[in-house]
Amino acid sequence: MYLSFKAVEVIDIGSGGMITGFRELTSFAGDFALSYVTVSSEQDAEELATSMVEQRVAACVHIFPKVQSVYRWNGKVEKNSTVMMLVKSPTKSLKSMTDFVKKHHPKHHPSRGCGIVSFPITEGQHDYFQYLYDATTGDEH
Repeated sequence: MYLSFKAVEVIDIGSGGMITGFRELTSFAGDFALSYVTVSSEQDAEELATSMVEQRVAACVHIFPKVQSVYRWNGKVEKNSTVMMLVKSPTKSLKSMTDFVKKHHPKHHPSRGCGIVSFPITEGQHDYFQYLYDATTGDEH
């Protein structure tokens, strides 16, 4: 015999402590990703982040000004300040988000790209995942 369990959230408890309402919870593990994008200035970051959220290719973008970068370029170790953006978006929309960033990134270079790296989100609070979903599908928020 196989048992199947579904996660539910109780939304109403009637008199006598009986559950009178619930909703099924959907697992969002892996449905969203964090993407790391860098730009040269806070203004560029704010403009790109605003466009991404307005166009719903991202639910939320965090901007971290003045991140120090150390990297090798043309055989030399380089150091400079950059602005880091942490983008939260649906995994199924990563190509759309990446294409959007490439098109609107102020310093996109065809051979080097614009430094987008993405990681799936595998754990998190269900309500927050629901917010990310709603913010990118237009259902709420």
